[in-house]
Amino acid sequence: MDPVQIPEKTYFKIGEIAKLLNLEPYVLRYWETEFEQLRPEKTKTGQRAYQRRDVELLVQIRELLYEDMYTIAGARRQLVLNRQGELPLVEDESASEQLVQTQAELELAQSELAETRATMNAQAEEIESLNAEILSLQDRIEASPSSNPQELEMLERHMEVVTQERDELRAALVAREQRRRRAITAVRTELQELRALAT
Repeated sequence: MDPVQIPEKTYFKIGEIAKLLNLEPYVLRYWETEFEQLRPEKTKTGQRAYQRRDVELLVQIRELLYEDMYTIAGARRQLVLNRQGELPLVEDESASEQLVQTQAELELAQSELAETRATMNAQAEEIESLNAEILSLQDRIEASPSSNPQELEMLERHMEVVTQERDELRAALVAREQRRRRAITAVRTELQELRALAT
């Protein structure tokens, strides 16, 4: 995105800022609900009156969301870090870009972990259902008369299939959780190393 040249004015209307930042007005109104630092004044008629500092903040938010690809939550945290001066200043531009990218990767990995946990919960419920089916089959096998070996063999075969399905599901569940955790650990380690180099 091209750098934004903010005109020398005291107040700006929402339409002016929308045009300046190439955004729709509803996007700016939405950002007000997500970023507590963004509180434009209102005129007597209820129209928004943005000051220069508001426009500068909007430029930062747009860069974080559209250029650095932060989520809304990530952009909020980054604005707080920038304000508090906790984010190390990196002279090497490529290292700085790498730091920002790694932070974004960490957020993405954490988001994917949350999605994985939701999938895992569903799979855990499926495993419970399979366990119940296995217990039911065991009861039927024990109650099955020995004079009907075909029925007994069919029940035992079915129980083997269900047990194998359950065990495979369990193994997939464990492997998926381990992969996600390794990914997050790797990104966190990289982030720590980049921050250490930046200080």
